[in-house]
Amino acid sequence: MSKLIPIMYKTLKYPRGITPTIQEIPANFKKDKISPIMDYSLHTEFSHRINNKFNNPLLNDLTTIRSSQMNNVPQLWYSEVWVDEFIVFIKRIIGENTPPKIIEIHPPYNDYCRSLDRFMGLYETFERQILSNYPNAQIVIENRFGKVYPKANSKFLISNSEDLFNLSKEIKDRDLNLRIVLDIPQLFSSYGLNPGKFTEEKITEIINSVYEYRDYIYGIHIWGKNEMGRSHYGDLNTYFVNKELKKLFLEKLYELLDDGKKRYFVPECNGSYNDLISIVNDFIDKGFKFV
Repeated sequence: MSKLIPIMYKTLKYPRGITPTIQEIPANFKKDKISPIMDYSLHTEFSHRINNKFNNPLLNDLTTIRSSQMNNVPQLWYSEVWVDEFIVFIKRIIGENTPPKIIEIHPPYNDYCRSLDRFMGLYETFERQILSNYPNAQIVIENRFGKVYPKANSKFLISNSEDLFNLSKEIKDRDLNLRIVLDIPQLFSSYGLNPGKFTEEKITEIINSVYEYRDYIYGIHIWGKNEMGRSHYGDLNTYFVNKELKKLFLEKLYELLDDGKKRYFVPECNGSYNDLISIVNDFIDKGFKFV
């Protein structure tokens, strides 16, 4: 049976009978404090453009983080000094709160962090120091696709299944704590799949590619796109358009995650509350068990 641990996204409630005991807490560079009300997953900066983000008082003396940006888009994992300052920022924003259960990080762009080896070298320092302060935290990294970053021909370093498989090999070889939170729509987008472009063959091929690194998947992100193609709005019906393709997706995902492991589930729905209900009910109807 495929088992999922629900994470509360924003303040959205799950259908009756599902009560999250962990919440996602945004901790991007615009945030200067957090106020968790339960166990939490700390969702750190993900290279999103927000004007005045670098005016955060927590960043006042973190000059490398403040300068590592292009048109207000943060350049993550820019250097060894950046990593040191990122650790300081995380400590500051956690403050006197209970330590997070999960710390979610995001990959750099490949124009300044040009190889997985370079990123992993920077990450090892981060993991060692973070776990010395928060030994019970699980660090996860999300695959990313798409950009508001203005530099032409750049892309996220960890985006598609090949990237994730190579990452899993590095995790194993370096004996790291790091695990993957698989953003499924971003994975599909990295192969050019959007509403109206899904096929049975592509859905099957991409889901099958995940088996190579399945053991390193700690959780999943799921969301829809609406009729206008807007991300995080809409449900799986507007995302897949075709009911048979939605059914195939859920079947293949269930088979992938039916390995006895419990994984965290984050429904990143920014539109109607009904979108979350629709997506969760689709998972329940397919047989996923929320625990």
